[in-house]
Amino acid sequence: MTQPIDVDAATFAQEVLEHNGTVVVDFWSPTCPHCLRLGPNFAAAAERCDHGIKFAKVSLQDARPLFSEHGIRAVPTLILFHCGKKIAQREGALSSEQILSWIEDTRPREE
Repeated sequence: MTQPIDVDAATFAQEVLEHNGTVVVDFWSPTCPHCLRLGPNFAAAAERCDHGIKFAKVSLQDARPLFSEHGIRAVPTLILFHCGKKIAQREGALSSEQILSWIEDTRPREE
């Protein structure tokens, strides 16, 4: 149970790619109404998740190059990383239940 952390271009590698576990990243924009709707649901999912999964948020305004690097074409986009590798991606505003279900269905089971 945790709160999402804010990640930018300077901290992305350390917090996401070098993390020895699973990280779900919300690529979002503060000017996007769907992103603003997802934000509280993402935080609620982080609080409810009991699998030791890290939750991170990357703002378009703070890390535009990361959006290109990871092929983000729409916001919000969630990407699930495991040990630095992208294992799943999902677009759109989801409920906290949908986020948790997606994580459960796609995360590696060794955690």
